[in-house]
Amino acid sequence: MAQIVFRRTLVNRQMTAFHKKYPLYLTPTTAVTAPKNTDPAYLPQYVDKLRDIDSLNHTQQIQTIYDAWLHGLTKTPFTQLANLSGEPAISLPTYVSKQKMPLGIQFEAAKGNDKLLLKVGAYFQSQHKFKLLDNYR
Repeated sequence: MAQIVFRRTLVNRQMTAFHKKYPLYLTPTTAVTAPKNTDPAYLPQYVDKLRDIDSLNHTQQIQTIYDAWLHGLTKTPFTQLANLSGEPAISLPTYVSKQKMPLGIQFEAAKGNDKLLLKVGAYFQSQHKFKLLDNYR
């Protein structure tokens, strides 16, 4: 547990320093176009093991979680930083592929800077930069 707290503290310090120089951090929202709803976030073959995770030792628990969720997390590597740091982020729909699947961009801001993200979103919307699936069906 101490290692997790140390890592979270380190991430928070690094992101606080980053945002002193850069108010926004821009990444793709996902590494690929959005997966279909039928594409699972975690792999089904791990469901029983996850249900019985209390019977595993700590190392096995961590490995099971990693193995089960790797499938989904490889598609969303950019959202993890906001999840770990607790910083606000906004995802904006800015692209639709030829297969009619969305791909967006994500902005992340310093803690307490939610209003900046809402202004960025409003700006993209006012400039007609959103690409909505309804327009491509």
